[in-house]
Amino acid sequence: HPSFSADGKRLVYCSRTPRSGVWELVLIDLANPSQRQLIGHGLFPAFSPTDDRIVYQRARERGSRWFSLWTLDLQGENPGPPTEIAASSNAALITPAWSPDGTQVVFCTVLEPTADSNGVEGVASAPQADVWVCNANGAGRARLTRGGFAHLQPAWSSKGSIYFISNRGTHGTENVYALHPEGEMLKHYEATVPVMP
Repeated sequence: HPSFSADGKRLVYCSRTPRSGVWELVLIDLANPSQRQLIGHGLFPAFSPTDDRIVYQRARERGSRWFSLWTLDLQGENPGPPTEIAASSNAALITPAWSPDGTQVVFCTVLEPTADSNGVEGVASAPQADVWVCNANGAGRARLTRGGFAHLQPAWSSKGSIYFISNRGTHGTENVYALHPEGEMLKHYEATVPVMP
């Protein structure tokens, strides 16, 4: 899950260590890609489009499927301390992505993440999952989808729409949907509409 820095000079990605099975965040300078810097533990890292912050998900306990959201400020050569920005007592918070202006984060909550996952760490094969948004510091959390469906892997377009995958189609068919947010904090949204059948 690679992500480029805003200036295009660095890349962060996650890598699982064979010995411990722990997911690590790795940073490389594209001018010297053979040198890798371990900057922490976590999954789905995403560079901010405006500065040197990275948002990612991290297990609350080693081997757990219960994730919370964290940010890391690189502060030059060395990363600053990680900051937990969002957690839940009944759900895993996963797959964070930045808004185009770097002021908000969109993510998913997966209720009771216990079973194995079709390839997405921490996501059960038929989860109840919803799309949420919060400010970059974790404040102002707002739920954008509702219902007994799996709304997963949100991505924020450069024009401000949020796209996500949902199994709300006929017979559980997965489609790409879009939220068309209005207002500063996405207080409400238009009905979701499928982007592609």
